[in-house]
Amino acid sequence: MNIVAHLLAGVAALVIGFLWYHSKTFGNTWMRGVGMTEEKFASGNMAVRYGLTFLMALILSVFVAFFAGGHEEKVLTRLQHFAFHGAQLGGVVVMPIVVIVSLFEQLDFKTIAINVGYWIVTLAAMGAIIGAMPA
Repeated sequence: MNIVAHLLAGVAALVIGFLWYHSKTFGNTWMRGVGMTEEKFASGNMAVRYGLTFLMALILSVFVAFFAGGHEEKVLTRLQHFAFHGAQLGGVVVMPIVVIVSLFEQLDFKTIAINVGYWIVTLAAMGAIIGAMPA
């Protein structure tokens, strides 16, 4: 296990989240969709919020490595292989979970698509980072 790769993958989840949910990208639409305000978002303990987010991203990165590392595909490079399996986890595992929870939270399609898209892109990026670095 390459600890540096997992730390970078965890940081990538935060960076992608910052860009994905920024007001210049999908942030305003997402905030309207979930009933969030700037004030509500700024309240609470940000250190705990981002610290736990980073910890959860580390757990996900280990699972991506475990899932992708068990079977090699000759056609793809290691980076492509891990990115593919990261995206696959996003689409096959995370997407149904997010959709189910979001349906009961009565979120609209745009908000669901923003959340699902974030996870597919993030898990693919995490896989690419892990796959690009030596094991």
